Amino acid sequence: MSGAVRIVRYSAGADSQGLSRESRSTGPVGVTIGNFDGLHLGHREVIDRLVAMVRGKEQPGQQSGTAVIVSFYPHPSVVLGRAQAIPQITPLHQKVSILKEWGVEKFLLLHFTPALARLSAAEFLDRYVIRGLGAQCAVLGPDTALGRNREGSKEFIAEYLTHAGLAVSEVSFKEELGERVSSRRIRALLEAGEVQVAWQLLGRSYALEGRVCAGAARGRAIGVPTANIRSPRQVIPRHGVYASWVRLPDGQKYPAVTNVGVRPTVSADGVVTIESHLLDYSGDLYGKRIEVGLVNKLRDERKFADVSELTAQIANDIEKAREILAC
Repeated sequence: MSGAVRIVRYSAGADSQGLSRESRSTGPVGVTIGNFDGLHLGHREVIDRLVAMVRGKEQPGQQSGTAVIVSFYPHPSVVLGRAQAIPQITPLHQKVSILKEWGVEKFLLLHFTPALARLSAAEFLDRYVIRGLGAQCAVLGPDTALGRNREGSKEFIAEYLTHAGLAVSEVSFKEELGERVSSRRIRALLEAGEVQVAWQLLGRSYALEGRVCAGAARGRAIGVPTANIRSPRQVIPRHGVYASWVRLPDGQKYPAVTNVGVRPTVSADGVVTIESHLLDYSGDLYGKRIEVGLVNKLRDERKFADVSELTAQIANDIEKAREILAC
């Protein structure tokens, strides 16, 4: 496991010498490039290969170096007008935590602009990978592409970097449950409420995160207090009730029942919230950042005749969640 992952936000118009100073290392600098939203099992194979290369596991006797992820913000599709917004699967805070566990030292975020989009694949590789980072090796994912209109295919990139003296390794698509693992597939599963299948592709439960905000205290009034976070800029799963685990800032995890939706029985404002009732917790969470990992969908969200009927259903939800979470 590495130490803290260093995040470097880099202007696309800055000189490559500044980037070179950021990437100084006593050993080889290894690079992989992509959006890496989700950090799913396919991404894990790419990053594991990169870490192995810079640690010398693939070339015995080599001095340990630095694994660098090169990514972009905002999402290129948004900048290029192909999409208004792309909700994240894995926000930056979670992403950095996962990359640390996977052995990455540096996460380089390039500010994606129309000017950057106009660079050819060769110009991008020269400016950022070869001269900027001074990379000695690179790992290419199965759908890596760069440059104007994604002109630089994986094959072009591999040939160009090899000609420049880099050791290049390519990773094929990973399949799980008979299909390719991809961020698009995971988004579709989440939107369908299939959080268990999404877990299999991510290698972990899908987690929503946010700061606990004050609600209307309706849950407390019926004996089921909740920690509420507003709809984050993440993929919102199908509205419903989920067995979940809630991680607090101190790392402690508590079993919970989480409602994702608009609370139709008690509210008419249509605002999406994530409300978690922690089963074995007593305390004040207001203002604290929590992470809600969704384990299993219990039921769809629906409107009940009255609060007493809702309360009875919540008791059933809690019982089912305890069975699933074995707590």
